[in-house]
Amino acid sequence: MAKIIAIISIILINPISYGRCMTQPACPIECQMLEDIYAGDYLIEDREEDPRDIIEHVKIYRLTELLNLTEDQSVKFFPQLKELRRLREEFRLNQQKLLQRIKEFINRSGKSETDLKALIDEYEQLKKKFYEDEAKIHKEISKILSPEQYAKFLMFQAQFGEEIRRMIREASRRSREMRPRLRFW
Repeated sequence: MAKIIAIISIILINPISYGRCMTQPACPIECQMLEDIYAGDYLIEDREEDPRDIIEHVKIYRLTELLNLTEDQSVKFFPQLKELRRLREEFRLNQQKLLQRIKEFINRSGKSETDLKALIDEYEQLKKKFYEDEAKIHKEISKILSPEQYAKFLMFQAQFGEEIRRMIREASRRSREMRPRLRFW
């Protein structure tokens, strides 16, 4: 977790990545910083903040720069974004709990098919409600933003998570390459 926090912190403060297209590979200096993280040079162990919160701060920072929001748009947009995050987190937690109940039910003896179907229906309803609520929030966001801003927002949403995962994979790969190889002979 500390490594993720450090990576996200570097993304936020690294001026080299500022303005870089999210689909371009990380620059050599950014990769070097990520290698240092995996080598332990940038670990931030004392942070108590949830990595998801740090990622959200980075997301807000990047969105602010990307969308070039007016003050009026910002006042309306960010509460919707916060609601979208809350909705996703609530869904994730409820989904985990329900899937755990389904797993426990499957592993239990004397299970009835009717009860299992009820759990599956509950899961399908949870997903349906989430997607409906998410669509409502997206509709509100589309009213706040211009069509171009909304298109940029949609592209950002699709690419941001992959960018974070890519940076973590790249740092891990480069760190493995930098470690001295132990040879036994």
